[in-house]
Amino acid sequence: MAKKSKQEPGKFYFNDETLEMIRDNPHALGWIADKKKLTPLHSEWIRYIWTSGKSVALMAHRGSYKSVAISQIGTIWFLLFNPDARIAIVRKTYADAVDTVSTIGKIMEMTEMRELFKFAHGSYPEFTKKREGGITFDFKKTVTPEGSVTAYGLNSPFTGRHFDFILCDDISTVRDRLYKSERDYTRSMWMELSANIIDRGKPCCYVGTPWVKTGVEEIIPDPRKYSIHDCNLISPQELEHIRSVTTPSLFAANYELKFVADDDAIFSNPEYSPWQTTNIEAVKAQIDSAYGLGDTCCLTIAARRRDTGLIQMIGFSSKQSISEWMPQVVDLCRRYKVKKIYVERQSDRGWTHSMLKKEGLNAIEYNEDTKKQHKISTYLFEVWPQIVWSPDSDDDYMVQVTDWTAESRGLDDGPDSAASLCRACYSKKGMHSERWKL
Repeated sequence: MAKKSKQEPGKFYFNDETLEMIRDNPHALGWIADKKKLTPLHSEWIRYIWTSGKSVALMAHRGSYKSVAISQIGTIWFLLFNPDARIAIVRKTYADAVDTVSTIGKIMEMTEMRELFKFAHGSYPEFTKKREGGITFDFKKTVTPEGSVTAYGLNSPFTGRHFDFILCDDISTVRDRLYKSERDYTRSMWMELSANIIDRGKPCCYVGTPWVKTGVEEIIPDPRKYSIHDCNLISPQELEHIRSVTTPSLFAANYELKFVADDDAIFSNPEYSPWQTTNIEAVKAQIDSAYGLGDTCCLTIAARRRDTGLIQMIGFSSKQSISEWMPQVVDLCRRYKVKKIYVERQSDRGWTHSMLKKEGLNAIEYNEDTKKQHKISTYLFEVWPQIVWSPDSDDDYMVQVTDWTAESRGLDDGPDSAASLCRACYSKKGMHSERWKL
């Protein structure tokens, strides 16, 4: 790659041969930037996105280093050979895009990268502008309102801006899977970017992971796809762990890049409404404790609204053990003014119950004698038409709920917690049992 001089230790020298090697093998640029997990496969991705000369799309599984390769290293590689380019990096949120542009700026300050650009352009690259979300280099000789690389979130103002290249990176996320309004917004912004913001004849490209069949994935260019079975970037042990902490439907989408039929997902269309703090009955909760080993801790909080009779719910989840998550549980119960919290008596010999009591919460302990599948399909299903979910619920919790089917064998701690609370407080089949009159 780069050759070190024996006379001047630490100084890097590049020549035409190494420059051509980097042109053909962009992942080598990643190695210079200490991104050693990039492979020739990532070079293929970078070349496809950045040199097709038209709007194209690529989908790869989570954990495939697609953003590192294409957004970070690919942007620098493109600037190396196209110094006047105006590039927009668009991500779901502005903060995510700023992080990407900031990383690009830091890589450009590395000694090895400065030496490479000096060889290619005749002088060391310097920033003429450097601010949050935007950088401009002195090798850009054209004078335009747009800099070399600019960060945008989907809700950023684009009016009056035009670019030579727009890269949309992970603009579809778990939020698109959960909220139809989010899917619609992402679709509309993709159409706006690809039709009106990119300069005519220039590429607006898409890089991401599938989340939902009816999202922006329907309207992007036909993508090249790289599933977890195509890339060999994740070890069998890592793969097994991922399966254990992901719902089957989400694993199929995020890692196998396919959508399984969700006809049996009976909770797939939740209603959402902001949490009300007034005109509600007593707030109650249920905690489903976990101790690692692939399970999650889940907290469900609910209250019936006096004006409509609807039951508002909010769900939280954590991959921490209950002992680690307990401070957050207590804080949430106090924040939402929980009057009663139900706790399943488990193998912790009443530890969760005693800790909640110690914190001054009205914790009610009970023995569980119903299988999860039956409980969810009975009590949560019965109460479901009355439930409105707070948009502040944790995404991981809601994915467990919306992906659940009677045949589920993956994560179901969220719907289990919700079903337990429904049985105790809102189900006509369960709440009148003597066990809950405490």
